[in-house]
Amino acid sequence: MAAVTLDRLWEMSPQAVFLLDDAGRILAANAAAADAREVDAPDALIGTDYFEPLAGNIAARRRARMEALLHATTDVGPSRVAERIPATDGGSRLVRCTIAAVDGPDPAVVAVFEDEEVFPEAAPADRRSENRFRNAFDRAPQGMALLDTEGRWRRVNRALLDMLGHPETDLIGRSLLSVTHVDDWARDIAWLDAALAGDTTPFDAEKRFLRADGTVIWAHVTRVMTRDPDGTPREIIGQFIDTSRRHEVEAALRASESRFREAFEAAPHGMAMCGLDGRFIEVNTALCRILNRDEATLTSLDVTAVSHPEDHNVYLEAARRLLTDDVRVFAGEMRFVRPDGTDLRGHVSVALARDGHGRPHHLIMHLQDITRQVEAEVGLHEAVATAEQALLAKTRFLAAASHDLRQPLQALNLFVSVLSGRETDPAKKDILAKVERSLEGLADLMNTLLDISKLEGGAILPDQRAFDIHPMIRRLAEEFTPMAADIGLTLRVVPPTATVFSDPALLEIILRNLIGNALKYTHHGGRVLLGARRLEGGQRLRLDIIDTGEGIPVDQRQLIFEDFHRVMPEPGVEGRSGLGLGLGIVNRVARLLGAAVAVDSTVGRGSRFSVTVPCQVPGAVPESGKRAPARRAQGASQEVGSDAAPVDRAGRGLLHLVVVDDEAAVRESLTLLLEGWGHRVSAFAGLSDLTEALLTDALTCPDVMLADFRLPSGRTGVEAVALARGHFRRAVPALLLTGDTESQRLRDASRGGLPVLRKPVRPDQLRLKLAEMIGALHRSDGSVTPESGPRS
Repeated sequence: MAAVTLDRLWEMSPQAVFLLDDAGRILAANAAAADAREVDAPDALIGTDYFEPLAGNIAARRRARMEALLHATTDVGPSRVAERIPATDGGSRLVRCTIAAVDGPDPAVVAVFEDEEVFPEAAPADRRSENRFRNAFDRAPQGMALLDTEGRWRRVNRALLDMLGHPETDLIGRSLLSVTHVDDWARDIAWLDAALAGDTTPFDAEKRFLRADGTVIWAHVTRVMTRDPDGTPREIIGQFIDTSRRHEVEAALRASESRFREAFEAAPHGMAMCGLDGRFIEVNTALCRILNRDEATLTSLDVTAVSHPEDHNVYLEAARRLLTDDVRVFAGEMRFVRPDGTDLRGHVSVALARDGHGRPHHLIMHLQDITRQVEAEVGLHEAVATAEQALLAKTRFLAAASHDLRQPLQALNLFVSVLSGRETDPAKKDILAKVERSLEGLADLMNTLLDISKLEGGAILPDQRAFDIHPMIRRLAEEFTPMAADIGLTLRVVPPTATVFSDPALLEIILRNLIGNALKYTHHGGRVLLGARRLEGGQRLRLDIIDTGEGIPVDQRQLIFEDFHRVMPEPGVEGRSGLGLGLGIVNRVARLLGAAVAVDSTVGRGSRFSVTVPCQVPGAVPESGKRAPARRAQGASQEVGSDAAPVDRAGRGLLHLVVVDDEAAVRESLTLLLEGWGHRVSAFAGLSDLTEALLTDALTCPDVMLADFRLPSGRTGVEAVALARGHFRRAVPALLLTGDTESQRLRDASRGGLPVLRKPVRPDQLRLKLAEMIGALHRSDGSVTPESGPRS
């Protein structure tokens, strides 16, 4: 018979283990089997018949079970049976006998396991109780186990197997320590030694177990050593409840608490935990620094003791709203008082913390020092107010300066024109012509400087709308073509047919300045072209002013848009006149409109200035019938309503003209000029003088009225015209003259429905306007009837 060695586990098992061949002879046995058969060593059993010592009926049943296992055609599990066998004392005892086929080279081998005293001898009622215990043991939702007095697993339920992640074969017969974390061995061994020594204290503690996958779980373990009536240790009953989730939560809470503590202490702003009564419980270093108090002092106070008396209600309101669940976080501003009596402005955020049962526990307060920020804001508001006052003063000054400067300039201009008309000496006329040109330059300069100031001060606001750009381009062509011809240049204009979306008056400012610059910097015999190109599928229109002038070096193409910057001429080239303000105005107006202005130039060949504007927006109605107010070529001064096209100056005739102006010099110079043209003039200083003349019938119905917009006592020229028209019951043609630059005043003048000329008005400009109005009279009446005498 070949020698067979038992597995190490079987050798250590408290059960009696026999390894049999197909005849029932013992091939190997363990120490527990030798004890059960009362022999000195397991080797004494080898070769003997296993069934011979058994009682006849027991031997027959076990042999039949073995034969069934050996001759089974399918894989069947072990056969377990609890049997009552005779005891040596004449009684009987219950033994569980398990017979199982063993895998190996010889399939005709079985193992027999005898587990003695599994069920002690008991009455039927006790056996029923034992069965109920076994059922409760196996079906318990928590882990249950029976261990022998040496701490080895004897029986475990399904819940414990699931908890530990080990199969039953990994546990039965092995020590409890095999799946216990090594750090918990000492407590298990100490308790077992004490229990074997007679200590009846149960084991009740949490410990760690090692799962089959190597992970660690926590379990609350309760173990009790059961004893025989004489106190002899019998077995250990243990209960195991998985507490891993609670330990994970507690670990997470500890980590969160640690992070909170670190953030609490390291926060750059003040933080405090306050009781529901407002008392400081804990404070961080930043709060101590902000309030200038140490931790011990603060934790002996409440919030009201360190806050401004007028702001106590802020914290109380925060607590009330948080406790009533009105808000989750309360934020506001509070003032605090430092020990030296100085005030601190703080931005406070308060949140409510609750305990594990959801009850309010304490308040968490964040305090950020915003004292400097508040002071800076106050300073900023004061600076803004000062700036607004300065801007208002500047606007008022500009309005007054514009009006007051234009008045004497207007009078001087008209006096020179009258004197020039009366002088016959060629030398003196030449001098007067130079004075007129100087006055025109002075007027242009003043208009430009005042308009730059208005642009900088925001006094001009764009009024963007859809309009047909063709009339504007045609009008510019009619105005600049003679000017170009006078200096030996060719101006070619190709008016586009397009509806654009922009402010027509401001866009004309840009075009006038660009055309004027092109004419100024193009040599005699050169050419200037004004054209347009559609971009982005017709979404935008690019207006180009192209010249054959000197060109602009690359390093100066951005500088030319700065005030007073002029491109230095090439050596041998005569410099041009000008202050270098035109392109500065173009740059400002373009920013105001949101339009793009670009320049492309080649030195010695010429330049192209382009301004790009959007075409008509969907749904917009173009103002094709309106024409933008004309502008002076070099300045940005607006001439509201001055849309006169060149007319035949031969239409002048003897008319009765009424002049209303509060400036005596302007009134006198204008009277002299008009009378010099052959007209009869009635002049008045204001609305009161005009009213008196009307009431006394000292004034006959005029053919045309010329009135200053701003008259004494806050009255206007619009009212003067309305008064005359109402008195004579006739729509007397009228023209407003104004030296104002304020946009609102100009809008008010335009609302009167009267044409407006800006002072200083050039005599030829006034003459053209009067000729246009006379032509309108001829067209409407067919003839002009004089008040007295024939009119030519």
